[in-house]
Amino acid sequence: MNIVCGWTGEAFMPLNRDLPAIREILHPGDRVLIEVSFPQSYKKRGLFHAMIAEIYASLPEHLAKGFRNADHLRHHLTIRAGYAVENQTICMSKAEARRLASAISRDDRDSIIEVKDKIVTKWTAMSTSSHRMSGRTFSELVDKVLSLGSEMIGVAPEELRRHTERDAHV
Repeated sequence: MNIVCGWTGEAFMPLNRDLPAIREILHPGDRVLIEVSFPQSYKKRGLFHAMIAEIYASLPEHLAKGFRNADHLRHHLTIRAGYAVENQTICMSKAEARRLASAISRDDRDSIIEVKDKIVTKWTAMSTSSHRMSGRTFSELVDKVLSLGSEMIGVAPEELRRHTERDAHV
């Protein structure tokens, strides 16, 4: 059972709507484990996607050629911000490593693939789904991606955020 609580500064207080269900399963003196979760806001998620679209639309031509669309850029920036799953494969030869990297990049164009000697490393962007990433982690990701994207288009992160919020009417 998920129960939404507010922190008073001294105790967690459940929302009134949850009290009847709580009274059915808990008794005074019962102890429960609380897992703290910070939900992502739809507003922040929308702003994140609007910022990615703005960065994509503002990319210099020499950088824009490297991205198929805004989603591809989002995956790239998420990985570069450090929110990625890393897999490594050690091959028998450098030639085998190059062939493997080529095959992987044909099948998975949203990952970043690197070959060093006989080692192929593949980074895949972590899911930003609200079911897989807490609101706090998502906020940290947004700030890092904003910084990286701003650098790509040559504007200050605060300027990009203000511009996107104004255009998105947030």
